Amino acid sequence: MKTFDRKPRTLPPHPLQPRPRPSLGDIGSWMTAFLVAGTLALAIMAFFLSIYAANKLPVPLGWDTSKYLWRTSLLKAVGFAHMTTAVQQGIGVDPGRPAFPVIAATLSATLHVSPFRLAAVLPAVSAAAIGLGAGAFVAVALRRPTWEFAATALFVGMSAFVVRLVGPETYQDNLFAAAVFVAAATPIALSIGNRRALLPAALLFGAGGVIHWAFFLFMVATLGLTAAAYFPTSIRKWRTGEQAILDTPSARLGGVMLGGFALAGVTILGILHLPREPHLSVSEFAKKLRQDIPKYKFAVMLPTALIGVGSLAAASRRHKGDAEEGGSRARFVLTLLLAWGAVTLGGYLAFKVLHLRVPAHRFLAFALAIPLLASLGVIAVGRFLARWGRPLAAVVVIAALAGAAYLSHVVLFGVQAWMDPAKVTDAAQVGAYLHTTRIGVDRPIVFIVGQSDSSYTALMGHMIKATLPAERIGHVYLFIGSPEDYLAKRPLDTPDGPSALSARYLRAMAPTYAQNPVALVLFSFNADAFNQWVQTHPDDLVARNVGLVRGPRPPTAVPYAKPPFGGLGGFWVGVLGVASMSLFAVIGLGWAILLLGRWLTPLPILAVSPAVGIAALVLAGVLVDRVGIRLDGAGGIFALVLATMSSWAVLGIGRLRARS
Repeated sequence: MKTFDRKPRTLPPHPLQPRPRPSLGDIGSWMTAFLVAGTLALAIMAFFLSIYAANKLPVPLGWDTSKYLWRTSLLKAVGFAHMTTAVQQGIGVDPGRPAFPVIAATLSATLHVSPFRLAAVLPAVSAAAIGLGAGAFVAVALRRPTWEFAATALFVGMSAFVVRLVGPETYQDNLFAAAVFVAAATPIALSIGNRRALLPAALLFGAGGVIHWAFFLFMVATLGLTAAAYFPTSIRKWRTGEQAILDTPSARLGGVMLGGFALAGVTILGILHLPREPHLSVSEFAKKLRQDIPKYKFAVMLPTALIGVGSLAAASRRHKGDAEEGGSRARFVLTLLLAWGAVTLGGYLAFKVLHLRVPAHRFLAFALAIPLLASLGVIAVGRFLARWGRPLAAVVVIAALAGAAYLSHVVLFGVQAWMDPAKVTDAAQVGAYLHTTRIGVDRPIVFIVGQSDSSYTALMGHMIKATLPAERIGHVYLFIGSPEDYLAKRPLDTPDGPSALSARYLRAMAPTYAQNPVALVLFSFNADAFNQWVQTHPDDLVARNVGLVRGPRPPTAVPYAKPPFGGLGGFWVGVLGVASMSLFAVIGLGWAILLLGRWLTPLPILAVSPAVGIAALVLAGVLVDRVGIRLDGAGGIFALVLATMSSWAVLGIGRLRARS
């Protein structure tokens, strides 16, 4: 049997020394970092929030937003443990996706604003956190100057890939997870050269898994592929005695994955529930992919990203063999980003070539490695042109950033607000009728809606649930057809026979006929049926645009109920965005100093703080809810204070021990 002679293990020639923890008394460096990070965050948020002022939108963007909102309302009322039993069987409440409900509940309690308004600004805040995290990753992993940090942050934060997460569905949880995973890339890069960085890397990586399990598996595949690429080097370093087996790059990356799995698995399986992924057909996947591909502007992004690949490859070759200098850092960044892209391509090919039921459009939306590489490509061009003068390089880089932002702007302004203000307003009047008439909260409420496709019918149900009080969400039913069809207990008749969709909804709500339900027809949900009903039953117009089909009439006139949306004018939406970003940064700053302060300077610490704050707030909210404290009012404020103060308490204890 062949054996290998192993040389005694030696220390690397230039070990990476941790920097001293940033001093809070160094006001100058912190103020400069605050101005840079704050300006970049404001620019990215303004880019996304401008759509509200320009298009005078009264409701938040996004097809999925209505469901996020009623899940938040349900969480505040019953907690994660009881969400699945608080609604009808078969209704997905996704208690394994805690991020948006926790964040919206805690920020709503702290800032005294409606979750509707928060749903409008949080995507912009997440985009800013993604951009800042990307800038920090490039600045720390490649030791790049401030201008490259800024260019990367702007390019990635306003990229078409982030815009796709913002609309048309508005994947709130994906945006939060993307911010955390991009921020986690910095300690992951540090962990290759320093074992102590494994803990912050695993914590942030696992927190991303708690936020979005599917995105976590995508990133596990990315890290796994990166570890596999480093495997020959790791074996060689171990056999020659240069590194212990657990200190090799592959082992370090494996440690990050293992630690992340532990945190995410314990939280989701032990405290929450396994996430329920939406069931979409292959044709729906194909339609989304077909619609999405033009939005990414691959004709521009891919060539620019290839320039970034070339610049990293060149940097890696220039310092080949130097374990701790630019070559190894550039090689890791290149390997990680190429692995990220390879996983994306694998998902696409699995769907298009192997015809597997894979959400390829989601793989593309997760491909933030492409704008990261493209930003490095722009920077490489700027560095090359700087040989002939910095002004020329600055003009080219700024023009590239502006051009990329314009392309993304065109995509962003094509996103529409799927939430219908008229429907939300009419649903609010139903809430006023139920309150005035003192209808029991456990009594079924049937909404007779017009014919539509299955997706929009479900959206109508989400809008109703997002508007009504939380205690009524589990008792909302839809019937597709006319009041006469409902009373006759028959599905809607169409030229092709009874509607299959109407029959399906009829089967779901059929048991309510024996439960003394209240049945209503609303103008904005079923205009023709509403008009015909109130013309023949004028006494059943019980509230504005609300016709009573079955149930008691109110004893007095029903007052007009103000709908929960509004307040999204340019100034106020900006103020709320700044307030939300500031809270995330304040929550995350202590944790960023505690976990990463030994390696990072103030600017990257401030840059990753919003994403770290998102992770800390979600974990704190889950724990607070688990012990029975509802995240409403004082409970929500308590969770936010806990997430903020716990890190400073640990820092304070550490300083006291150091002095003693």
